[in-house]
Amino acid sequence: MRWAWLLFGLSTQALFIVLIVSLMWFMHFGAATVAIDGTQIWSAALIDMVLICLFAVSHSLLLIPRIRRSFTALIPAPLYGCLFCLVSCLSLWSLMYWWHPLPGVWWQYDGYWWWTIMTLAAGAWILLAYSMWITGLGHQTGLTGLMAYWRPHRAQPRSFQTRGLYRYFRHPIYLSFFLIVWLTPVMSTGHLMLSVLMTSYLLIGSWLKDRRLVQLIGEPYQRYMATVPGYPGFSWWEKNVSSARFLRIAPDTIHRPGNIPATAKSDRE
Repeated sequence: MRWAWLLFGLSTQALFIVLIVSLMWFMHFGAATVAIDGTQIWSAALIDMVLICLFAVSHSLLLIPRIRRSFTALIPAPLYGCLFCLVSCLSLWSLMYWWHPLPGVWWQYDGYWWWTIMTLAAGAWILLAYSMWITGLGHQTGLTGLMAYWRPHRAQPRSFQTRGLYRYFRHPIYLSFFLIVWLTPVMSTGHLMLSVLMTSYLLIGSWLKDRRLVQLIGEPYQRYMATVPGYPGFSWWEKNVSSARFLRIAPDTIHRPGNIPATAKSDRE
């Protein structure tokens, strides 16, 4: 059975690599495809929105501790990261495969500006890779959990710490995705809808992540939030959303220093 779980984990890592390459093409070219005349606009837009929501909802639900506990009753706990990676990959594959182009182009650049935008887009992907690396790429893809499952004596505990860009703002990974969805030389109507919905999800998701980490880590993360902004230049959003009722955290649900649960050490974006 261990070999079967090993094969499962390795397959998710291979799928992740293939997905990233495909996602690079989709975000800058595939999503910008313009529909031909006769397209059922409203039905196509509805399908696209459902596909985007499928990724957002599945990605968020699997981060809920209660759902995590339900799944780890069925699979080895260290492999939950691989399951998370698998579901994220499948939802993004579904988005790319069943994506329906919409008519209309909002901007289109050629020549010098095409190269400028694509250079900036490449920088956004590098920023994403860097941000995932310094927080532990293996924790993001599930590879660290897979290695811990296969060789338990090599498992290393993960503590809360800030390095690199995380010293200046809290969500470099989300910022990278924000740049990726907007830096395209051709902004079609379909891609614009994708960018707007993904931006909304990134903003809400980052604040839900802050809420989750306050509950898991406690006062150290509260101090981090008090001194480090979520995004550069987004202080107005931070002020308004942090006061929203649905994001307020009951004091009795916050863990205190010295009582950091293990799940806090492997939190994903």
